[in-house]
Amino acid sequence: MLVSNELRFPLVNDLSIALPIGGIRFIAIGGALFFDIGNAWENQFGNSYGSFGLGIRVPLGGLTTLRFDFARRTDFISVSKNTRIDFFFGWDY
Repeated sequence: MLVSNELRFPLVNDLSIALPIGGIRFIAIGGALFFDIGNAWENQFGNSYGSFGLGIRVPLGGLTTLRFDFARRTDFISVSKNTRIDFFFGWDY
């Protein structure tokens, strides 16, 4: 069983960074709030686990996106004290 939900929203529409050798321009930088719930079992339904967090999405052209996610895990009784940072470079679905 898996439930995954993500709410995406715009953060910065146009960001230009000037450098001595030229400039870099990022368009449509977005944010995301997400949560995931999952479970796997054979004979008996066991405990469910999940995660929740927020992320930043930076499109780099075409289908390529740079994603930074900050998440915490939970067993729905307690929340982990450690924040997990995930970095993903590739497509955005």
